[in-house]
Amino acid sequence: MTKYYYKYNPNTFEYLESQVAYLDPEETKIQGKNVYSLPAWATFDKPLKTKKNEVNIFDIDLATWKIEHDYRGMYQVNEDMQPEEVLNFGELPEGYIPITEAQANKIIEDPLYYIIQDGELIINPDYDEQKLAIAKQDKYDEANYKANYFLDSEALFELYPDFHIEATKEHISIFAIAADGIERGIIPYQEWTSKEDNKRQLNAEECLTVSFGIGAIQNDVWNNQYYAYNTAIDEAQTVADVERIVINYVI
Repeated sequence: MTKYYYKYNPNTFEYLESQVAYLDPEETKIQGKNVYSLPAWATFDKPLKTKKNEVNIFDIDLATWKIEHDYRGMYQVNEDMQPEEVLNFGELPEGYIPITEAQANKIIEDPLYYIIQDGELIINPDYDEQKLAIAKQDKYDEANYKANYFLDSEALFELYPDFHIEATKEHISIFAIAADGIERGIIPYQEWTSKEDNKRQLNAEECLTVSFGIGAIQNDVWNNQYYAYNTAIDEAQTVADVERIVINYVI
């Protein structure tokens, strides 16, 4: 009958392979019975039967095999949905469950797609609703950001064909105060340099025209265009509906 010995890793003590054992002629002769050679980091005890995601570990102290969980090559994740590759055998940290590499990649790509329920990874039953809510919030934020950017950096009020003034909220007050100061005789005029680098000395009527004109632009952007975009976002039924909304403010 062929006898085998079973090798294990000298560092991790996990089972590696079986090898045919050969008689040690000297010891066999001395002891008067068959004595087989046993190399280092090996045992004659046969490893235990393992199932999927299990590994045999040789317990040096007890000189026997024991079974440990083995999820190496897989990933682990908890409710924070931050997959980590499993590098060692043994129990996973509390709250973590094993998942495949494909599932880990899906979580990285789309953290809302799965949830953990009763210790298992399942497709999020509220996925569509949550994705829609996030898409809407992103579009609300885009509408707000672009409105502010447009009014702070792009929108211009045309006082004359060659004289445009930035339509910022601050300029409403500046020109209104200037008009009042001119009418009271506190200042003779308001000198201003246009977007085209043209200089003019503006009178009270021109200052009021600029103040009211910029106010009208601000009102149109916030109360008409911004409101219309938000209404469209509110009424969107799918993520695709939201993505079709193009935010572009104009005068």
